[in-house]
Amino acid sequence: MIRRGTGRGSQDILNHFPSGASDSETMNEPSDHRSWAFVTPHALALIELARDPDLTIRTIAGRLGLTERHTHRVLSDLVDDGYITRTRVGRRNRYEIDPSREMRAPTLARHEVGSLLQALAA
Repeated sequence: MIRRGTGRGSQDILNHFPSGASDSETMNEPSDHRSWAFVTPHALALIELARDPDLTIRTIAGRLGLTERHTHRVLSDLVDDGYITRTRVGRRNRYEIDPSREMRAPTLARHEVGSLLQALAA
């Protein structure tokens, strides 16, 4: 189920539950199984930056339901692997995504990250 129109960004579009509630809990089923997501924090961070390259780590963390430390590690991974570049603008950072970078999963390696962002960041 895709929820739209509540103004929470990728959390609504991607059915992401930052409060820790799993999909089954929202459907009144027992929550005795592992929680998982189709989209990783790395992809969710890219989606948020595609929407607004001037977001702060605090804002990204809040939107994704991650700690600021975890968000910083995610962004550092993306910078280290060349998916984003970080430019200092005054006291803040601005992020630029390289949409031509290939996805990391071996089965998706022939696809560029830009196609994922085009589909999910709209």
